[in-house]
Amino acid sequence: REMETTREGGESSTQAGVQNLDRGLAYCRWAGLRVAGLCIGVDEYAHIGNLSNAVRDADAVCSELKAASNCYAEPMTSKTVTSTAGDLIRSVRKRLQEPGLLKDPPLLFVLHYAGHGIQTKEKKVYLVPGNARTDHPDDLERECLSLDTLMRTLRQELDEPVLQKFGEARAIVFLVVLDACRVPGPNRSFDGALACEPAPESAPLRYTIVFSCSRTTTASDGPSGGHSPFVRA
Repeated sequence: REMETTREGGESSTQAGVQNLDRGLAYCRWAGLRVAGLCIGVDEYAHIGNLSNAVRDADAVCSELKAASNCYAEPMTSKTVTSTAGDLIRSVRKRLQEPGLLKDPPLLFVLHYAGHGIQTKEKKVYLVPGNARTDHPDDLERECLSLDTLMRTLRQELDEPVLQKFGEARAIVFLVVLDACRVPGPNRSFDGALACEPAPESAPLRYTIVFSCSRTTTASDGPSGGHSPFVRA
């Protein structure tokens, strides 16, 4: 029994040591960067057509960022973190709360999204998770992730804490890249150009949003096994 207790205590100590090591490595990865990034890709959809290259595009962008000097990025392409709007925003929030980002903030934070997107005549842009339904307008707010919510999360979880700690001199520039369509989705249509910016109060102090296509148009996924035109460029 004493041996069993000792062995169990040793295993507990080892597990705690591994967890501390993981936290330490994560801190080192995210602290003191020139550029930090998250690359989201969604290929598989339960209720609308699948995409061929969104995950591949996210991985490619992530690899390019990690290959640059003093830059680090992580992919978010697993179905466990991209199936629902809740899964998606919780995963983004978890990355933004990495202690290293606040201890020594990056100059630039890149969030790249590749997947289905919807833009409505009410001037709202949505990222579509894998299990989301988009048949009815009410589905969008309930099952998709709005750009406004995403920008508000960037502001609350990273931008504001950095501003409070360091002031505007260390404000992060947020670059949000959406390689996604800007059409209203199945069975809906609209006329005219649409505003695409989130409400000013929901955005970080310094940010830029880049779309891969014009308003009211679709974004090409590219040839199977390849990349979208936007990522290739």
